Amino acid sequence: MTSTLHAHASASEAARGAAENMVLGFFTQPLAGNDDIPGLRHPAVHVLFGPPGGPAKQVIGMLDTGADLCRIDAELGANCAEDGFQSGWAVGIATSRPRKVGIIGLVGSDFTLTGSFATADLRSSGMKYDILLGMDFIQHFHLTVGPKGGEIRLTW
Repeated sequence: MTSTLHAHASASEAARGAAENMVLGFFTQPLAGNDDIPGLRHPAVHVLFGPPGGPAKQVIGMLDTGADLCRIDAELGANCAEDGFQSGWAVGIATSRPRKVGIIGLVGSDFTLTGSFATADLRSSGMKYDILLGMDFIQHFHLTVGPKGGEIRLTW
């Protein structure tokens, strides 16, 4: 789906979100390959992502309270301008990933986060989401996660 960043998934979802200041999320399908926790699912929401002034694509954003910053899938950021590299450590190995300039918009709201986001091979690594939404995104909302009842809710 290609859209502008302030478009909503549907008129009814937009109306409900505006009236209640709330967006409902969902849990991803169980991930394969985690022997410690079979059937592990991640809390997620629908988001739009694209370059500033360009077309946006609706994708899945996984809510990760343990991450400080958002990361985008490397393929998703292919059409965005590069903004240097992010260096760090992963399992004791120095890493460096390209950063891409883009805008993340929460579907069902007018909220957007513009910035330079590090890339990661999320989809090609088997993840069920396109963007990892870190605390730089989540801090703007009240987040409710109820795994037993299947509830994910962002309110403001």
